[in-house]
Amino acid sequence: TTNSTIPFVGGAFSTSSASIERNRAAFGLGSALQLSEDVSAHIRYDGTFFDSVEDHRGSVGITVAF
Repeated sequence: TTNSTIPFVGGAFSTSSASIERNRAAFGLGSALQLSEDVSAHIRYDGTFFDSVEDHRGSVGITVAF
């Protein structure tokens, strides 16, 4: 396990994750769509695979400029 702590004013943010293995594969795919001059949407998937461990991450978002 790999632990990270990032200090902020007034507190800290900590995370834990699986150790980085030597024989692993990482995959990422994302797309964005411009809906109008001021609005866009995006989606992303990332995955890491090693031994019997799989790590999946995804995000979806909308950006509005004004």
